[in-house]
Amino acid sequence: MRTLRAILAVLLLLLPLTGCWSDKEVQDLNYTIAMGVDYVKDEYVVYVQFLDFITVAKVEGGQSQSSKVWVGHASDPDLTMAIAKLYQSSQQRVYWDHMGALVFTGRLMEHGYKEVIDVVNRYRESRYNIWVYGTNEEMEGILSATAFFGLSSVNSILIEPTEAYKQYSSIRPIQWYEVIRDSQEASTTTIIPSLALKERTWEENKKPQKMLYMDGAHVYSNDTYRGKLTSAQLQGIQWQEKKMERFPLVIRKGGRTQGVFMLQKPVKKVIPYWEGQTIKFRMEVKLGAVIQEVGNEAVSIEELEQLASEEVRRQLRQAYVRGVGRGMDLFRLREILYRNYNGWWKEQVQQHGVQFLNEASLDSIHVTVDIIHKGRYMADES
Repeated sequence: MRTLRAILAVLLLLLPLTGCWSDKEVQDLNYTIAMGVDYVKDEYVVYVQFLDFITVAKVEGGQSQSSKVWVGHASDPDLTMAIAKLYQSSQQRVYWDHMGALVFTGRLMEHGYKEVIDVVNRYRESRYNIWVYGTNEEMEGILSATAFFGLSSVNSILIEPTEAYKQYSSIRPIQWYEVIRDSQEASTTTIIPSLALKERTWEENKKPQKMLYMDGAHVYSNDTYRGKLTSAQLQGIQWQEKKMERFPLVIRKGGRTQGVFMLQKPVKKVIPYWEGQTIKFRMEVKLGAVIQEVGNEAVSIEELEQLASEEVRRQLRQAYVRGVGRGMDLFRLREILYRNYNGWWKEQVQQHGVQFLNEASLDSIHVTVDIIHKGRYMADES
């Protein structure tokens, strides 16, 4: 009897449990991995990338089947309705919880993306850690690109850019929460990496393969779209980016290469000050360096450090001047004043519309490069 009573007690305890009646199997949902938004002829064009997680599992399990990527698109003057039109032919429920990237075209950014912010944030399944990109290429090509070995875009910089950035810190990836935050303050500058396809670098069985890479960035400054800069035009901004891990610097003297440094983890300090009614800034940057390569000429460690410091300073100055010439505050100097001298900001900028940034505003740039590892470099340091 005691055993029977115990069994009945356990069964009674199990009755209130509801179980997982509403759960769906993997194959019963369409998983959105990335979404692209364009703006053409007064209509939003929405692109959605689906991923077959079953084939992903097979590839990761060692089987040879390549991951399949599906891309759909629909358009409407209203962004919400453009998304809704995709549901009409999606066959199954669209699941947004795995969305890892948002891609905007240059046309959309010229139009403005505040409606996209409003709509995406109203989806309860959307996350704030989505990666955000711009592109001037065809959206279908960007969203259809895969990674090596038949792996999906989950294994590409579209969804996971951080590991590549740690090794080559050119243009810092940006997340959705940063875009939202910057859009609410007129003092900030938002630098959104630009995606493109490169097809002459990698081959599979002697067949060129198109791979995603960052070819520059789209810039919002003072709540206005300022356009796109190429990677070459952005050269220099990485030296003042606090999240930079490492980036190579070629050191030249008299037209000859003296060496290649791998510069690491900059520490930046910006000091604003006034000369009469004119605001100016001083910038100080310190970087560590690892010697990767040296030329044939014997050069002392001190001279290499000096040459590196001068080259970094030159690139920083060049990037600042190029940005100011196009209305871009690439070093976010306006934000420093907004945060630290808000009274002055409200009076001069908000009330009187003072535009204080010009080429002379960044008065001085002091750069210190310290070699932290010499490798096998054996120069005469005497």
